[in-house]
Amino acid sequence: MARMDVGIRRYMSRFTAVKLLLTLVLVSMPNILFGTPKHALIAMGEIVVAYFIYIFMGRRLWILGYLISSLATFLVITQEWVRYFSGSYTTKIMLDNLANIKALGPALPRYILIVALVGIISFFPAKFNQYPKIPWRFVFLGLGTVFMWGLFYTGRRTAVTDSVSLVREYQEAAKTTRRLEAAQDNRAKIIRSFEKTSVPGGISLGKEKYNVIVVFAEGTSRRTIEETGAKYPGLMPNLQRFSQETINFTNYFNHTAPTYKGLRGQLNSAFQYYEGYEDAKNAAQIKARTKTPLIGLPQILRNHSYTAKFINPEPKHEQFTPYLQSLGFNSVISDSPKVWSRSGNTTYLSDKNNFRLLMNQAEKLNSRVLESS
Repeated sequence: MARMDVGIRRYMSRFTAVKLLLTLVLVSMPNILFGTPKHALIAMGEIVVAYFIYIFMGRRLWILGYLISSLATFLVITQEWVRYFSGSYTTKIMLDNLANIKALGPALPRYILIVALVGIISFFPAKFNQYPKIPWRFVFLGLGTVFMWGLFYTGRRTAVTDSVSLVREYQEAAKTTRRLEAAQDNRAKIIRSFEKTSVPGGISLGKEKYNVIVVFAEGTSRRTIEETGAKYPGLMPNLQRFSQETINFTNYFNHTAPTYKGLRGQLNSAFQYYEGYEDAKNAAQIKARTKTPLIGLPQILRNHSYTAKFINPEPKHEQFTPYLQSLGFNSVISDSPKVWSRSGNTTYLSDKNNFRLLMNQAEKLNSRVLESS
């Protein structure tokens, strides 16, 4: 063991050896838990390529090589753990939703601590005591180039290739934003091209007017409910019964993105390209950036003499509340502060109180209709 230690120190510092060992463990663990142990070899290959670049830099540029290898280590480790917890590498939607990071509540410090520890390990001091001769450095760089080219050529999804795709996605979003800003002169023409005055294939329920209750359940669809009920009878019986008593619309766009994008997308049966609140920071910015005169469910209901209300489950949220007020409802309401729940810095209505308020509002509105008739 002593000879091995001396041999390792001949080429690299102890810190570098410890860093590489910890990196091996942190990259392997999520892949073993995820059931993809072979993929860990590819992830380690990406880190090896970063160290090949470090070696190629040589003694004079060792600081640059250290930064490249450390950033690559941090990227690969975090991406592999994100993949383990979420089933995919980091997406634009995940990063967009960092605006709601406070919703993690008491768990937030734990996640911050984990990221900090990964950062410390990734940026552990690393320095080589000996560097190969120049020809061998080019050999290492060539091997790394061939390896990375193979990953991109085959389209394999890895920590690095998906990170490159993420950057491209942000670049495309920036281009689209610039095009939309440049199209302000043709705003009226663009709006007219999307405007519809009728819906083909409308349905009739044999009623002149009926109450409309829309429940937004993130990540839930009729297909999910039906398949869950068939595979696990008795699971979520109230939701199963509720779905059987509701109307199923076809050819209505089912927006799958969460929260901001999902709400606007569902209400307008359209794909919401950007975040939904358009990176606004306050009520005035949200109002200015979401003023596109879209015709959605709230506007349609109001045009037919309905009172359209939205129950806000996060009444104190700095962005979410003014965002809801931009969607076209008559009012955005929440329950009394007496029943608010709190988790860390987040104030919210529990699901139970949310549905209780929904039923109370429905009963009040219905009684008013009966009194007026």
